[in-house]
Amino acid sequence: MTFEAETRDVGPMQRTLALIKAASDVNRLRILRLVDRMELSVGDLAELTGLSQPSVSRHLAVLRGSGAVQERRVGARTLSRAASELPEPADQLLAVLRSTCSAPDFGFDADLAALERLRSRRSDDRTARFDRLAGNWDALRSALLGESLSPAEVCSLLVAPGQRWIDVGAGTGLLLPWLSALAGPDGEVLAVEASQRMVDVARGRVAELSLSNVRVQQGDMSCLPAPDAWAEGLIFSLSLGHAEDLDVALGEAARVLAPGARLAIADLLPHDDRDLIDALGQGFQGIDPQALAMRLASAGFDRVRRIAPSPAERPSRSEEADRDALPRLEALRMVARRSPDGASIGDATSGRARPR
Repeated sequence: MTFEAETRDVGPMQRTLALIKAASDVNRLRILRLVDRMELSVGDLAELTGLSQPSVSRHLAVLRGSGAVQERRVGARTLSRAASELPEPADQLLAVLRSTCSAPDFGFDADLAALERLRSRRSDDRTARFDRLAGNWDALRSALLGESLSPAEVCSLLVAPGQRWIDVGAGTGLLLPWLSALAGPDGEVLAVEASQRMVDVARGRVAELSLSNVRVQQGDMSCLPAPDAWAEGLIFSLSLGHAEDLDVALGEAARVLAPGARLAIADLLPHDDRDLIDALGQGFQGIDPQALAMRLASAGFDRVRRIAPSPAERPSRSEEADRDALPRLEALRMVARRSPDGASIGDATSGRARPR
């Protein structure tokens, strides 16, 4: 939404004369003072000043014509506010008018008292509205927006663009649209996946979504196709448990991450569902967070931290719904920093040539 004035194409003299005309009526100055403090509609201004709505509309038209007031539409309402600035020399005159209206001896104190009551009433209304919504807010938000503006999406806005990310064990590329957006047009995302079929699906996703800053490459986490200290961030998402040698995989992660860069691990906590492990493989048996923390430290990471789950991750189910459902597994989230001066064990354990 942008405010619009009616004076974009008038000359400096016409603009100044229009401001002088606007200042010739004290009611217009009253209105200018109010919209200088708060964005208001015609109805609001009529309530605050005691003037009729047609009279307020006429005064606002003069103020808009001078450039002193701008307006915008929000749904069916039109809201007005004082202009922040005008081209010289009209801007100096507007500053004088605003200062005059704000002076203690300007009078019409009842206008300002009414404005404070309106502000207080609206604040109370907003608070009461959200008090009523509190119990169902999460469900309402989800119903209105679906997956848009998820907590992950909102928090990701804090991540600086222009960085280089590696998705290790990228699978079908589910994370790649997110990582592409985080990296930005000046950044780069490298997706590494061992399965050729998964690589094909991931590349199809990248092509379909035109993710121009994403490159999908077949490779193994024991020998990542990236130069030393190349990445500002690396993610193992449901992939680290499949490592043939966990220490080598972590050492490789340490090697390709720049000093101080971030490592994120999203996996499973250990569980005892043997049927699932037999069906999907040992990589789905889960990772013990304490043992993983020690291995991360040995691989050259510090500031290792486990992220606690939210209660919303464990919704209740009826026994009927559980009967034929897959087991509900608990997620493991850990983050760590590539130590600025920590030694990586990657070179000592891998023994493979690395791309430069």
